[in-house]
Amino acid sequence: MSPFPYLSYLYTMHEQHEKLEQILASLEQPDDKLLQQQIQEWAAASEENRKYYEEVKRIWFTGNEPGDMEYDIELEKKRFWDRVDGEAPVTPVRRMNWFPKIAVAAVLLITAGIVVWKFVLTDRNTYKTIQTARLERDSVELADGSKVYLHGSSSVRYTAGMNGARREVWLEKGEAFFEITKDPAHPFIVHIDSAEVEVLGTSFDVRRADSVLSVAVATGKVQFTAVKNQAQALLTPGLTGAFVKAGTTITVTKNSNQLAWRTGQVKFYDSPLQEVLATMEHVYEVNVNMAPSLTKTRVTATINNLSFEKIITLLEASLDIKVTELDSMTYKARPVR
Repeated sequence: MSPFPYLSYLYTMHEQHEKLEQILASLEQPDDKLLQQQIQEWAAASEENRKYYEEVKRIWFTGNEPGDMEYDIELEKKRFWDRVDGEAPVTPVRRMNWFPKIAVAAVLLITAGIVVWKFVLTDRNTYKTIQTARLERDSVELADGSKVYLHGSSSVRYTAGMNGARREVWLEKGEAFFEITKDPAHPFIVHIDSAEVEVLGTSFDVRRADSVLSVAVATGKVQFTAVKNQAQALLTPGLTGAFVKAGTTITVTKNSNQLAWRTGQVKFYDSPLQEVLATMEHVYEVNVNMAPSLTKTRVTATINNLSFEKIITLLEASLDIKVTELDSMTYKARPVR
């Protein structure tokens, strides 16, 4: 029998295990509606996901309470791998026995992981979530002194204690700017869907859109990694890395204006009007539809801390266009004649 079906199964299992921490967080935080929705959507995506979710939930609710546990993790791991490796007791080995052993290993490690995770979470690290509505801005200072600034329509989940080997937060939705306290012994990780950012001490912006994940660096260096295929980019100040979820590489560009919502400054040099309008949409959380006849219009400008209304006035005067308000968040740009 070919081993490839087994490898396919193991890949699916690996993808499910990557979701384990978020599933556990959803069980610990039943009132987090956004997290519950994300987990339910993931579970409904396939029969394998649904079965995995139900099994994790079963183990979670039937496991021992943290106060009743006496579990020597290292000893149990050694005993388990001794059995898998056939060191004790010694028994005849058949070639195809490796797959059942791996499957059993996965189940045992998942079970042990959930029990230990419940203990650690209850004893040390509860999760907290901060969210913003459209046009709202908010910030939070983490236990390690790092600061997170949220753009509108965004959500960030983080461990309250920040006392693990890695300092971790999850950008669940939207965009956030991070100012990270330097601590070489404890890397800071930002999880964004199918990618992650790792830093020691720096400031940077992370945006999670429907199809693209992007990171823009203000100070220091960050490592931007696509988790599934391990594509990587080392980003320094002025650089922006973008990863299309359906793609395989990270594209790096200069001066993307992604930080404009924090700095108040945007720069354009012979840029298409469509790019200018897209930046305005991002900064001011509006929708600006552009007439097809303006496709070839170019813009060169530096704008500092201007309101949306003043930028519209500037564009209308310099480009001979008219921007009309259709409703409170939608505009239309068209030629004057």
